[in-house]
Order: sequence, then structure tokens, then C-alpha cells
Amino acid sequence: MIASAVRRLNASTYLPKVTSTTTDSGAIAIQMQHTFNWVVGASDAQVKAEVHQFIMAAISMMNQLDIMFTDQWAKEADNA
Repeated sequence: MIASAVRRLNASTYLPKVTSTTTDSGAIAIQMQHTFNWVVGASDAQVKAEVHQFIMAAISMMNQLDIMFTDQWAKEADNA
């Protein structure tokens, strides 16, 4: 199920690209990455804009994953 979500997110976004792995303890680890493919000479403004875009896209993607895979332990019980 997570692999399908990762493929869908990767197909629909330019950045970041997402990978998922299962850890030794059985947990699912999500990694987001982006490779900068610029020739030498990118300005500080270009780098800043690209990093900003990556951060905002990563936050958006995490929000999408939160919606798709809700954490059953994130909410307190009614009697808490």
C-alpha cells in the first residue's frame, strides 16, 4: 500500500522524490530527496529558491501522506 502511494506521489510531483524502506524493526521509513542538476555558477538566489521549493514540497507531501495513512495513536482517547 505504501509503495503504491510512493509511486503515485513521485509521478505527480517534480520534487521531492520519495523512497520507502522497511527497517529491521518492521517500521516504514520514508526518505525525500532532490538532486540539484545545475552547472557551476548558480546564484545564491537560485539556490535559495530551489531549497525553499524543496522544503515546501516536502511539507506538502508529508501532509498528503498523513491524510493517506492516519496515525491511530496521534489522537487522544475520548476519556483522556
